[in-house]
Amino acid sequence: MNKNLMPTQLKLYLVDKYKVGDINELNSLLKNKISELLAEWNDENNLSVYTDERYFFDIHNCYMIRGRSTTKDTYRYFKDTKVNSILDYFTGNGLSTLFLSELFPNANIYYHNEVQSQVDFMYEYADKMGIDMKNIKPHGGEIVDLVLLSEVFEHFEDPEEFYINKIEPILSDGGSISHSSPFGYDSIGHFDKYYGIDGNKYHKRFHLFLENRGLNFVHRGFNNKPKIYTKAKKS
Repeated sequence: MNKNLMPTQLKLYLVDKYKVGDINELNSLLKNKISELLAEWNDENNLSVYTDERYFFDIHNCYMIRGRSTTKDTYRYFKDTKVNSILDYFTGNGLSTLFLSELFPNANIYYHNEVQSQVDFMYEYADKMGIDMKNIKPHGGEIVDLVLLSEVFEHFEDPEEFYINKIEPILSDGGSISHSSPFGYDSIGHFDKYYGIDGNKYHKRFHLFLENRGLNFVHRGFNNKPKIYTKAKKS
């Protein structure tokens, strides 16, 4: 696998980008910036937070800690299945999209991200690291076989409405979603009502919601994530 998509290589790139001395200094910078922005977060500024430069530190951290493993585990499940098209929804720093392109070289890889600076970082990183993006393009409403939603649902005040309006219409007959959603975890962009005990209970409610929308639960990934659901084919 391309070493440039490994967390360590991303850290080395960020050491240079942010002009810090070494990885230890970078880790301190990430921690401080994330804590600073989290202290300011409230449910009222859920849109502006994603354009804050400091949010980059959180999405880099998310890819290194969870995003890469979620993408890799999704691949483990689908590696022997013909998947023609994949959408990485809300791509963060874009490395999960680049990773999907490597893992599924024969598929059309789409990305959706409403924050242009994050999209720019993906193209910047791919260019600097010599990563081929020939099968990657922005999503324009195409029907897809697989939607990767790595830590996406918990960023919506109404995840169920988001799924019905944005994901369900573009999912192919027999298509799948792979999602990791840490409801119950306090973080930037998460909503208060999903914190703590109530948030942990919401996992079960959301599971039932997806099944009621015609999705079959088919796989629980390593370390309980991601969870993969497949849409029942029409008879």
